[in-house]
Amino acid sequence: MRFSEGVELLNEEMRRVLAFLDGEASRREERAMGRVQALDSEAAVGPTAAPTMPVTLEGVVEEGLQADIQRQAAIRRNLFARFATQWQEVPTFIRLWNNMLAEPGV
Repeated sequence: MRFSEGVELLNEEMRRVLAFLDGEASRREERAMGRVQALDSEAAVGPTAAPTMPVTLEGVVEEGLQADIQRQAAIRRNLFARFATQWQEVPTFIRLWNNMLAEPGV
């Protein structure tokens, strides 16, 4: 594999990692919002079936699920921010390296 092909693959992989992390965080945030909206609509309509667990425990479980979903979204947002910061200079480095390789005698 040529050096330039490896660089192109690296750039594409970095782009895909950032897109994946952003998409995963967004999906988790949407999931959390969907759960809140579903609970709000259930509360407005009223219970349709007998509860399977006591109401107090049900609220605690839902709160825990919400916290976990938000935590997972935050982890992905933090990874996205860290990688984006660490990788922000890579295109400049590649451009400088390509310019140096393009010079005669190098």
